[in-house]
Amino acid sequence: MGRRRVSIAIVLGLLLVAGLLVATQVPSSPLAWSCTVGVAGTNLNVSVSGWGAGSACQQLIAKTPSLTGQGTQETATGGQVNVGQGYPVTLSGTLMCTYELDSLTFTVLDSGVLNVLGTAACQYLKSQTPAAKAATAKASAAQAAAQRAAAEAATQQAAEEAAQQAAQQLSQEESAISDAASTVTSDLASLASDVKVAYAGPGSLVQDAQQAQKDLNQTQADLQKVQIVGPTNLECGSDAGTVAVDAGAVQVDLGSIQVDNGTQQGSDQSVASDIQTVDSGLSQLSQAEAALDTVPPPGVLTQSQVDAAVASAKSDVSHGDGLVASALSQVQKMVTDANTYAQQAKNICG
Repeated sequence: MGRRRVSIAIVLGLLLVAGLLVATQVPSSPLAWSCTVGVAGTNLNVSVSGWGAGSACQQLIAKTPSLTGQGTQETATGGQVNVGQGYPVTLSGTLMCTYELDSLTFTVLDSGVLNVLGTAACQYLKSQTPAAKAATAKASAAQAAAQRAAAEAATQQAAEEAAQQAAQQLSQEESAISDAASTVTSDLASLASDVKVAYAGPGSLVQDAQQAQKDLNQTQADLQKVQIVGPTNLECGSDAGTVAVDAGAVQVDLGSIQVDNGTQQGSDQSVASDIQTVDSGLSQLSQAEAALDTVPPPGVLTQSQVDAAVASAKSDVSHGDGLVASALSQVQKMVTDANTYAQQAKNICG
């Protein structure tokens, strides 16, 4: 029960202190006066002096709570007031503090072991003084300034981080473009090298075709020898066999040309593979350029440049294919002619 009364007394005391400033806002009496208000159930009392003190005390008494059912206290005039109710009292107790607020002087008195209510009332009154309010306002302004500075610093830091990230991203995107462009350039160099081989045709093609022509000429010369000596010559059969051997040599030459044709097809495949690689690299380059928010750096290969290189490569490959096809056709005819010569020699010798 004792703790409950102490808690109630503390609450009432704080309510009383809070009510003091409310009381000072009402119109003041033009007469100088002083009065003291206590709170039933506590040892706290507050003395008010100055112009309007009487009105302040009346307002203070009117605004303090009256807690029904918490007990009563007898006043000096023999009346009864509920605990928590403010009522006029004679100034008593230990002086705790004195403060001037709005032309009124407030004096707080309390008695007891700890003077808890008096201490709380003094702390509250002190916080309401112009100096305290100015200090609070200054501290609030300083805190607001610090918060603004912190917010500005945070904004600046965020902006710097965003700029750094943007720069880093731009660098990465430009690097990706540079790498992709370098790859395409290297692939085009490989394509050009393979195209050069495909354009010229196999290195042995001309020699093989010349050898076939030489062997065909020999076949024809040996046939002419058979034709001159005629079937009556004892060597006619042997000479006809020589013509057949010559025709066989032309057939072997055709095999060499066919090998050359296979070599050319391998070169064609290398070029086709190079073109696929170039197309793939160009696709990666296009993706890298699309990821860049700005204009790609100068000197980067374009689609039209690569298309022109590929078209030129295909044209050069066709040139090499034409050389091989022409040689193959010619030697195939040589084989036919050589076989015809061999058959003629055989017919002559019987």
